[in-house]
Amino acid sequence: MRALDARYPQTFHLVGNHRARVIGDTATTETYCLAHHLHAAADGTPTDLRMLVHYADATRRGPDGVWRFHRRVITAKWQSPHPVDASVLDAAGRPPEQSDQQIHVQER
Repeated sequence: MRALDARYPQTFHLVGNHRARVIGDTATTETYCLAHHLHAAADGTPTDLRMLVHYADATRRGPDGVWRFHRRVITAKWQSPHPVDASVLDAAGRPPEQSDQQIHVQER
């Protein structure tokens, strides 16, 4: 996560399609992720680098009953840069202090 934070001012990951095969206290798992990485391109244009990521993991259950990663292989299946029309990035390519736009709904 530190490497992502250092490279991209804003990221979003939608994780899904989880599959696990459990045998005793070991498991192999497979997960897909659609990731968005907002950054300033070389010319300063706000850009969304979209990626489809595949995680192949081996996990083990410890004596305390908690499952932990033993091995992880991360594969970027594809990536595609897309210019962004509206962005939370400032002119220097950094997010402002309050970058989230909030919508407030009142009950009637």
